[in-house]
Amino acid sequence: RELFAPEAGLFFEAEGSRRLWFSPVLGPGRQLEDYWMVGVIVALAVYNNHPGLDVPLPSALFKKLKDQPTTHGDLAQLFPAHARSLDAILEWAPSRATDSEVGLE
Repeated sequence: RELFAPEAGLFFEAEGSRRLWFSPVLGPGRQLEDYWMVGVIVALAVYNNHPGLDVPLPSALFKKLKDQPTTHGDLAQLFPAHARSLDAILEWAPSRATDSEVGLE
C-alpha cells in the first residue's frame, strides 16, 4: 500500500477522480525499475486472488496492459476536467461574423 501513496513518488492522485496515475516526475530515490516492482506485486496479488488490494487504478491502465484501445470514457474516469474540456472543444462550432462585428461598415 505504501508504494501507491503519493509520498512514495511513483503515483499521484488525479484531481476530481481520486484514481492513481503515474507521477510525471519520479520522487527522490526512485527509479523506473520501481514501476516494474509495483507491477510484480499487483500481478501476484491478482494471480493469488488476494483480497484487500484496494488500489484505485483506472480502467485505462488495464486496457493498455491488455493491448486494448482506450476511450473517451476512460479519460473521463481518470481526468474528468480534461474530458469536459475536450467535449467543449469538440462541440464548439464557429459562428460567422457579420460585417458590423468585424468593423467593415
